[in-house]
Amino acid sequence: MKGFLLLLVIPFLAGCGSAGESGRALAVNNFEGMDGWTSVDYLTKERAHSGQFAARVDGSIEYAANYSNSLGRLSAEPISKLDITAWVYRTDRTSMASLIVEAKDPATQQNLLYKGIELAPLAKNLNEWTRVQHRLELPPTVNPATVLKIYLWRTGQAPVYLDDFEISQPH
Repeated sequence: MKGFLLLLVIPFLAGCGSAGESGRALAVNNFEGMDGWTSVDYLTKERAHSGQFAARVDGSIEYAANYSNSLGRLSAEPISKLDITAWVYRTDRTSMASLIVEAKDPATQQNLLYKGIELAPLAKNLNEWTRVQHRLELPPTVNPATVLKIYLWRTGQAPVYLDDFEISQPH
């Protein structure tokens, strides 16, 4: 009987974690709470993976979903790796965008890291939501004052949508 109950409980427990299955969630944004707080021309109701809102870049909107925070505010523990996870929707072959990740020294404004993660190779299927994930190694020169910036940058003309964005710290 105990074995039977354990079989029933294990699948339930497996689904109880955060969206970041790879580690501890540090920042999450599904774009639902942004409406009305600020002027965000990239916020759209056209398509959303969850809820009503998603971020969009296209021929007229070059940047979207700008995240900026110091590593010390993001986590009390030192960070050497990050997992970046999001849901991406591409409308056609020219739907091209990258997630740009920067780590800057706030005193000198020097980039300690600048990385573009092209989304088209990770979200190959068109007209459907695709979960993309990228693990990023931070340089050893980062510290709690280092500012982490992540944003969506249009590199094509057709729309690209981003939703359910998460930054997590791998175990």
